[in-house]
Amino acid sequence: MEAYEIGHIAPDQIDRAYALLRLAHPAVQPAAWRRYALDVLDRPAGQARHRQIIVAANSLGYIQGLSVAFIAELASGKALDVPVLIVVSAADEHGVRRELLAHLAARAAGLGCSQLRLWIQSSGNWHRHQLPDPAHDAPIDLLIPAARQADD
Repeated sequence: MEAYEIGHIAPDQIDRAYALLRLAHPAVQPAAWRRYALDVLDRPAGQARHRQIIVAANSLGYIQGLSVAFIAELASGKALDVPVLIVVSAADEHGVRRELLAHLAARAAGLGCSQLRLWIQSSGNWHRHQLPDPAHDAPIDLLIPAARQADD
């Protein structure tokens, strides 16, 4: 059983998720984040390089994990690139991170990606992931094979 509800960001979570985003990317202004998140929500899922914002919320609805991901077309095949991964929890940071990464790996497999590529966390990732070819020479920290989640 999962302790966190993990999925696509909902419109009512956008402003609350900004509190996490600004910890790692303080130059991003609230209005810019709001526009970005609403744009992500408005794009059709099949659109090329479709960006996704995934959040992890605890049972009280507090957002404790935030990730931004997109499909990267590489010479070796498709990968789900994660330039932004932020986890904040006073009591269970490891648990939030574990469940968020498991969700992202399962999502990668479901999208036909062979791997999940976590970028080295840097304040420059916010700008870099919005470039026309963000995956080219991306600063990769960790590769995780994409795997389907086991049924409960």
